[in-house]
Amino acid sequence: MFSCWLWPMVEVGMMYDEECENLRRESSDEARILFKARGDEECSLLKVFLLGPFRVEWLIPSQDPHAWESRTSARSLFKLLLCAPGRQAPKIQLAGSLWPESEEDKARESLRSAAKTLGKVLTTVTGERLLDTSQRDFLKLADQSRLWVDVDAFEQCVSQARRYENPKDAVALWQEAKKLLGGAFLGEDRHQEWARHVWLKARRQGLLKDRRKMIRSLTDAYIQMGQLSAAEDLLSEHITSFPTDQDALLRLLILLVQQGCPDEALMHYERLQRLLSATGKSPSTHITSFIDQLQESLKGGEFTIRAAVHASSFSSLDLEAAPWLPQFLSNMAFFSRDKMGSTYDGAPSLLTNHMSSLKDTTELEGQDVNMLRRQLMFQLGRGTAGAFLSSIGRGWTDRELVEQFAKALQKPSSIEQTFIDHLEASTKNNRKRFVLSKNSVEDIRSLYQDVSAHLLTLMRLLEQTPMRRLQLCSLAGETSQLLGDICFFEGKNEIAHSYYETALEAAQQAQHEVLQAVILGRRSFLPLYAGNASLALSFLQQAHALATSNASNTIRAWLMIIEAEIHASLGNALACQKALQYSEDLLQQSETGMSTCTFATEAPYAPFNASRLQGYMGACYLRLGLFQKAEPILQANLAATTASSLHRRSITFIDLAQAYVLQGEIETMHLYTTQAIQALEQTQSPRVVQRLYSLRQQLHPWQNTSYVKQLDQYLTAVPSPLH
Repeated sequence: MFSCWLWPMVEVGMMYDEECENLRRESSDEARILFKARGDEECSLLKVFLLGPFRVEWLIPSQDPHAWESRTSARSLFKLLLCAPGRQAPKIQLAGSLWPESEEDKARESLRSAAKTLGKVLTTVTGERLLDTSQRDFLKLADQSRLWVDVDAFEQCVSQARRYENPKDAVALWQEAKKLLGGAFLGEDRHQEWARHVWLKARRQGLLKDRRKMIRSLTDAYIQMGQLSAAEDLLSEHITSFPTDQDALLRLLILLVQQGCPDEALMHYERLQRLLSATGKSPSTHITSFIDQLQESLKGGEFTIRAAVHASSFSSLDLEAAPWLPQFLSNMAFFSRDKMGSTYDGAPSLLTNHMSSLKDTTELEGQDVNMLRRQLMFQLGRGTAGAFLSSIGRGWTDRELVEQFAKALQKPSSIEQTFIDHLEASTKNNRKRFVLSKNSVEDIRSLYQDVSAHLLTLMRLLEQTPMRRLQLCSLAGETSQLLGDICFFEGKNEIAHSYYETALEAAQQAQHEVLQAVILGRRSFLPLYAGNASLALSFLQQAHALATSNASNTIRAWLMIIEAEIHASLGNALACQKALQYSEDLLQQSETGMSTCTFATEAPYAPFNASRLQGYMGACYLRLGLFQKAEPILQANLAATTASSLHRRSITFIDLAQAYVLQGEIETMHLYTTQAIQALEQTQSPRVVQRLYSLRQQLHPWQNTSYVKQLDQYLTAVPSPLH
């Protein structure tokens, strides 16, 4: 029975039923261990989550679950006790940790009051007490069987998984451990004085050590089972949060090279160098040796995967510090694409890059974002942008690129239709990459370089003299618009405006009215977010006039939602509601009319759909001050947004924080700003940081609270990016 229950959790990806059955039998011990762990969770009275946003889930209700809502000291006492050895601590030590600046008598009194409140919360309606206050000098919490805590469950999984010599035999335990890692340990309390206590420091260090062990072991297990994509996704996610974990990074570098992406491996290495040099450190000899071998192979123009992942590449190293490396390299060599004679051309010609076959991407719904990103990077032949930029003699500044493109538009041009088709496919894929790159500053910068190179390609073709000028102008307009979108995303409004102007000129020469309407819609965001809603409305009215006759319903719905946001900014509630309703109606109609590369794409990349409509609606109600209507819509939008969509989630977090500010619920506001900041630490989106600054301007009445002071600490380290 246990193995049947366990099986859905063991994603082994085997090709044959016989191998799957073998794994089931091997996992029987894991099943028993997990069954016990799950039993503790399901039979407990209360579940507590310290990894990620703090929350509690009652399986048997509390007598007074709201007692600590106005008593942060009771929650702080609870968290501190949960991290104490054995979940118990002397009262005098707790008082000194929570109120270090108070007199001893006053600190003891504060502790008595906090403990009394906590005792009310931790008593169930059936009379079960999860806080023992019977001892004179100690406070003690219930054990894991009655009071389940995610941190303890994680540590139990890791402890059990460590007993297996082969990571593959413990894969379900490692997966369960990963599932429990919901976020940073007590992240919202990291600026509190009590959070620096030795108990919490020891817990953080232990969690970090266990987390790294989990990543290494689960990666090795995936490799042994041939799940290279799962291993890469796991490592990429980890490196984003822990970019200097060199053991994990070396595994990722080897995986990237094995999958034919040495340029991406070099990008990760350069990032590591920058981070370490800031602290006076340097990469490990294992990593530098691997990168030296890689760069040497690339110098000849052709890179063989097997050579880089072969253990002999590291024969001169003392492997005592990395005993896992030989076996890992052996596994990598086994799965190497060299079995099929695969090589990587480090500098393909521009023509070859555009004429290469592109994989069909019509069945991407529901796939992992990292996998989609990898497919697109591979299709586009990353690294070719640098080769092309070098081939034209020098790089271009943004302004020079715009000026050169404008000159090219004055000359007649055309090209073979086959090549036009491939240029269009590349243009669409660049748009998809933009959607997938918003969680990473480095991905955005890499994309910007590639799209700039693509625009230079189109510029050169426009300077020639064939016949298909309209199609080239249309693609040039799409590409210039994308560069404007990237600059807008990064808060570079002035250069974004230049790209939009040039894109509009190209669309006009292409006689593509729908593309003109889309560009005007995008351009309207510049004055809207600069506080000039009237100018934004004039741009949008021009867009409506161009789109009305033959634009697709999705584009018309998108333009209407922008109009709704503009009316909300102007305080026109009735006009805003009318535009929202019209946008919703258009989305429900069958698709007709013309589209652009931005909108003619698969569902995962769609710039506007029912979910995004929901986000816009919430934002509009916030602008109108209708926070009671905004809050449930934003909550529903957050629930519908995948956890990997950090950029979108960070925007919703800030919108929800603003909704609670309008209600005066500063503590709940703090919960959402903390989550937004955690997302921003990865995405570093200037546009979202600016939203935080705008939110801060509304917090003046509460500026002396700890919640606002913590936000100020973050904003001090991250200056306003928009000017």
